[in-house]
Amino acid sequence: MNCSVHCRCIDSTIESIMKQYYFKHLSIMGAAYRPDLQDFDMKSEYKSFLGVFAKIFNNIMLVLCELLDGRVHTITSLLNGVDHGMYTALDVKCIKKETIIWDIPSWHTSFNIFVSDSCKVSTYKDSLIVVPINMWIMDIEAGGEHVMKSIDMTYSHNTLSLALAGSRSKFIPQKWSNAYMCSVTLLSFKDNWLEDFNCIITLTKRLDTLDLEGNVMTRFPKCLLDSKYRSLSYLSLAYNQIDDISPMYDLPENTGVPDINIINLSYNDISEVHTLRDMGRLKILDLSYNKIQEISANVFVNLKYLNTLLLGNNRLFKLDLQMLLPSSNLETLDVSHNYILSVNEANVVNINKTILELDLQYNRLSYPPLKDCTKMLPTNNNLKILSAYNPYLCDCSFIVFEACINRLEKQNRSSVKHVFQDLNQMKCYFPPTNKGLAIRDLNFHRYCVVLEDCPPSCTCYLHERNTLRVNCSSRRLLEMPVIIPKLTNVYTVLYLDHNPLGYLGYHSYLSRLSEIYIDNCLLTTVMPSAIAALKNIRVMTLHDNLLQKLPTSTRNITLEKATNITLHNNRWACSCESLWLPRWISKHSAIIWKPENISCDYLQIAMRDVSKSNCDEKRHLNHDYLAVFLIACAFLAMTHVYFLYRQDVPILMESKT
Repeated sequence: MNCSVHCRCIDSTIESIMKQYYFKHLSIMGAAYRPDLQDFDMKSEYKSFLGVFAKIFNNIMLVLCELLDGRVHTITSLLNGVDHGMYTALDVKCIKKETIIWDIPSWHTSFNIFVSDSCKVSTYKDSLIVVPINMWIMDIEAGGEHVMKSIDMTYSHNTLSLALAGSRSKFIPQKWSNAYMCSVTLLSFKDNWLEDFNCIITLTKRLDTLDLEGNVMTRFPKCLLDSKYRSLSYLSLAYNQIDDISPMYDLPENTGVPDINIINLSYNDISEVHTLRDMGRLKILDLSYNKIQEISANVFVNLKYLNTLLLGNNRLFKLDLQMLLPSSNLETLDVSHNYILSVNEANVVNINKTILELDLQYNRLSYPPLKDCTKMLPTNNNLKILSAYNPYLCDCSFIVFEACINRLEKQNRSSVKHVFQDLNQMKCYFPPTNKGLAIRDLNFHRYCVVLEDCPPSCTCYLHERNTLRVNCSSRRLLEMPVIIPKLTNVYTVLYLDHNPLGYLGYHSYLSRLSEIYIDNCLLTTVMPSAIAALKNIRVMTLHDNLLQKLPTSTRNITLEKATNITLHNNRWACSCESLWLPRWISKHSAIIWKPENISCDYLQIAMRDVSKSNCDEKRHLNHDYLAVFLIACAFLAMTHVYFLYRQDVPILMESKT
């Protein structure tokens, strides 16, 4: 065989060639939604259409050409040497955008497949590109902006697949309305400049795929929902500019029931969705990569056969599953890559389904959906959740979720990964101490952070589920916290040590404290109301402060629950007015740390040794009065000196000048 110098000729079988182009067209046919398409023998319309011919005429000549000379070539020259009576497939790739002249007559019955990539397809003297009567597959990629209007589909009765992509056409030629494409199963006008699709082509129930993606349409073509398109399995309107889908709405003017299996509306400009009309056997609806902010109530109530709903990469802030799941047939709901803050957990529980896969990855969830799985498991054992890559707030609220995980593991270790399928990828984002840690590796029952009502700059955590520790040590606090977490039936400890605090004042949370550490501060005052509120305290450290006295009301308080009180290293005044304090210390000596170390600042004796005899105000002035006396003496001395030398002062000043 004398094949063209630009081509390779391969003798093959019709079945293998049809299978080759079938798999090439899988992406156009929506294979991502239709995994069953991978079975060529069972599902291929290509094979069933040519079944009879394949048995009678088994062989076909595949002519593969790669043009890179920048010249003009004719189809007959590329098919040079090929028997005109033999079934022929021509597949041309143009490296330098070469031109191919269509010079094949319409009656040429053995030219069956034409595929071109980046070749400008033209004719002589502005004649038409008449599709031969036995052309099974015509696939022209980037054939030039005039190629679509140059094609004559009059004899396309046996055309199985027509794909005209990247030709920059703005409309479907009106002359195609006379064409009756009774055999076509795939139509693709991908990556053109179509502003609308008016359904002027006469199609039949054999049509399986209509690909209109990558155009500039702004409105869903109303004609596509005409019920006459009975066998349209896949409709793609992706990568357009559609913001109006009103033909899909449940409105009086929208009559009839369309019959479409899959609708792909991804990568458009849809911002709102209202109640959809009855879409017949619609099973998959892809609304991902749009601008949808909210889903109105009962939007999908009429879609009784819907089993896959894709809403990922939108702008949803909330998710009400009961609203989204009116149908018992829904098996997959993808709302990943949105801004969802929370999921109505009650609605998850109320969904009685055999299987439901819920994808919530890459949202703004602070807590996992279905934290308390004990409410769900008795009614729904087949819920599958993907919820990793959210900014989880790993505080004590996760105790409930951890209990859920433990419960699932006790039932069956595989149950955990069955429900929370990406559990190992779920990580903490807050608080900073837990950021990046796997939730699975944390023990929230043993130790967890409490964030609600935790004072600024402090850390709060629950230990062993029964001890709340509020750590405000060394935070440079000038005042006591206004509020701390309020947990019931827990032992609460507050650390305020090593802060420049001046006084211990009343706060309602003091009555809930079991321990308070307020040593190594600058305390000079303890308010009576604060001491009264601390009557149930167990541990209280007041050492290393500037205290001179305690409120007189303290002597009437018996710290029955206390086990450790510290008062040493303060500036105790030990006046006769506070003789009750040594007696109070003696009464509580069993719980006061080293009471012998509590000494008077001025008298330099142990407070327990203070009595009426050595607290006499006449013999031992209070150091406050002594300070006043010394200051007064100094002032009088300076005044006396001034009056003695008042006349010499001006002379001295003049001598200095």
